[in-house]
Amino acid sequence: MPKTLRAPWAKIGAASSAVSSTVNAGIDGFLQTNDNVAKSIMANKYVKAAGQSITSIHTGVEGKVAPYAAKAKPYVQPVVPYVEAAKPYVPPAMLALLVVCTPPVLCVLGFVAFITAPVWLTVGFLTAFIWIPALIFATISAFFLAVVCAIRYFSNPPGNTVLKRIWRNISSTTWGKKIFFVNA
Repeated sequence: MPKTLRAPWAKIGAASSAVSSTVNAGIDGFLQTNDNVAKSIMANKYVKAAGQSITSIHTGVEGKVAPYAAKAKPYVQPVVPYVEAAKPYVPPAMLALLVVCTPPVLCVLGFVAFITAPVWLTVGFLTAFIWIPALIFATISAFFLAVVCAIRYFSNPPGNTVLKRIWRNISSTTWGKKIFFVNA
């Protein structure tokens, strides 16, 4: 006996499918329009002329630097093996340096913020009518962007596989069967 979703969940599923197809069609259209605009910009005669000018300048600079680079090569080449040997240790060393340097930097920034608080608190209060609505708008925009990105991710095959695995895990439980399905 096939499982039938309860009416609210079936309606939510149908609405989600419609929203997903609309969002994907909109994003695909937006990306196609961007590609067309980029191609038309690159086809413009002024852009081509500027690109050729930049290429000729780049070629001229490379031509002027080439004799000096050839002279420096005997001095640089012996160091290359040491640089290549050190590459695997650079990320851990940078991470250790970051961990060591972060607390003093944060303390200095905190001290500066404490000393300058009368100024920036006053400016903050006086300009609150600008930045509080901007913050609210930014939060709503970030939420909207996150929802669109989630829809886009879960519509593609890798994300859809993840979503189906999560759905199987939830709908196979006793409570999931009772909540989601009519004939469970």
